[in-house]
Amino acid sequence: MKFKTQLLIITTIFLFPIILNAQQEIKVSEDSALISKGKQLGYAVNIPQGEFDDIKKDWSKLIRQNTKSKVEEVGFEINILGTQIEEIHYEPINLYSVIYQKDTAFLVIVFFEIDSVFFTFDENNKTLQSEKIYHGIKHFIRNFAVEQYKTAVQNELDEEEKTFKKFNKEFANLTKENENAHKEIQKNEQDTTNSKHAIITYERDNERKLEEINAKKESMASLPKDSELGKEAKKELKGLEKDKKHIENNLEKERKNIVECNAKIEEMNLLIDNNLKQQEEMKVLIDQQEEVVKVVTTKLGGIK
Repeated sequence: MKFKTQLLIITTIFLFPIILNAQQEIKVSEDSALISKGKQLGYAVNIPQGEFDDIKKDWSKLIRQNTKSKVEEVGFEINILGTQIEEIHYEPINLYSVIYQKDTAFLVIVFFEIDSVFFTFDENNKTLQSEKIYHGIKHFIRNFAVEQYKTAVQNELDEEEKTFKKFNKEFANLTKENENAHKEIQKNEQDTTNSKHAIITYERDNERKLEEINAKKESMASLPKDSELGKEAKKELKGLEKDKKHIENNLEKERKNIVECNAKIEEMNLLIDNNLKQQEEMKVLIDQQEEVVKVVTTKLGGIK
């Protein structure tokens, strides 16, 4: 229970910035700023998340739709003269804009010069045309901000899902490593058993060979050393001693194999203990990352 509580606290702290970001609302409001045409009233929108270069590039592409006019950068401004944006006005307009970045958020302020006058909307003196332009401006700017935000959150989701898949792959690798370690233990246990059986056989063979050697030595005692029988017996004795040495070498090899197998088993047991700890840690990361993916998915779905 204590572990689950700690995990909940860690997860909550880990997700808190994402939850806060998911609560952002995109809306257009009036704002004033000093631009190359003096201090003017424009229309501002906050994009909670994105990349400056992408926002700047996409905004420049958007405002030059249906026109041959070129986008110009004047200091921090992104301007275009004589652009055609039908949802705002049927005549060409001059558009001035600035993009400010604060942390991961962006403030875009846009100024629309229509018929040589910067457009402002007066609730007390509105006309059908001014109301159409006003709503067209808000819709145009908000749509851009929403699409930028969606793109940024989709990119975030792609990265979080990639991380989630990576963690699951690492967990699968750990599981496979654990299985291989158990197989290695089983193999070495079987090799140990085989070596023990082999040792029993070799020890018996060694005893028999020692008896043969002793018997041969006894029989040689009554033979003249330089006689043909003596020479032949001596040759047979060397053969028996060579066979015994071979048996003893095999005994040593099997005993050494048991030591190596036991060392390998110990190594695999340590690996398994460490592997199980890593699996538990990876499970925590996977659970946390799964929550991150859910939160970012909800955030993406909530952008309208």
